[in-house]
Amino acid sequence: MKYKFLPFSEAPKTKAVTEAGAFTGYGSVFGVVDLGRDVVMAGAFADSLEKRAPKLLWHHSTSDPIGSIEAKEDTHGLFIAAQLVLGVQRAAEALELMRADVVTGLSIGYTVKREEWDREENIYRLMELDLFEVSLVPFPMLPEAQVSRSRFSTETGTKRDLERLLSRDCGLTESHAKKLISGGWSAMIGRDDDRAILDALRSTSLKV
Repeated sequence: MKYKFLPFSEAPKTKAVTEAGAFTGYGSVFGVVDLGRDVVMAGAFADSLEKRAPKLLWHHSTSDPIGSIEAKEDTHGLFIAAQLVLGVQRAAEALELMRADVVTGLSIGYTVKREEWDREENIYRLMELDLFEVSLVPFPMLPEAQVSRSRFSTETGTKRDLERLLSRDCGLTESHAKKLISGGWSAMIGRDDDRAILDALRSTSLKV
């Protein structure tokens, strides 16, 4: 069986995600302090992503590669579109665990090239990282780094799930997302920000 990696422009719909093993998420989120007191800053992955695409691993184990990744930085963090190789047993198991919401965390493997110590805040700001891999894990060091669960639960999702999809994965502000959900596109017509909202939806890698 041959596996075709799905680029951002061909992000699969919910049914394809669950059946084919493709998913999206954030391997890192900019400006958020993780449990180890590190903060990844915007632009930290730029040089690394030009050199190589990270690998998808299981629990940071180099003996357990489970798929392919295409990654890019956006305003929120390190966005990934991943494809599990379901012919690999560990990858098939990972998909079942994601479907059950047992393993939905993402964690990055990297070396630090440049960092800044903030004594007052007691944090390290990670300015430049050499990224090697993104792993599926149950408990990420950065709790906000997650598989996009809304891609697995669209059919039974709540209004809040849709708000998260629009704000987290489509780049809208929370207020714009709420306006769009409550009033539809007609609520935005004639407003100064309708062009910004449309541009954000067009530029996103997801098809909504």
